[in-house]
Amino acid sequence: MLIKDHLTNDKLVQDILRIDLIKHNTGKCDCSEQKGIIYPCKASEWLRGILSSKQILEDYYYKQNKK
Repeated sequence: MLIKDHLTNDKLVQDILRIDLIKHNTGKCDCSEQKGIIYPCKASEWLRGILSSKQILEDYYYKQNKK
């Protein structure tokens, strides 16, 4: 269910990642530095532009259709 409007896709991703974004913004996510290597959470990767909204939506709907 990809929508060609990137603003709508961003809004959908915000809904999908709502809990992850809250955890990230409050410092309670799994972003941690272990042995000098940073392991970012999915919310952090999306906020930094590492993961696109399209990638997150495709993963989300793939998992939903697999059930």
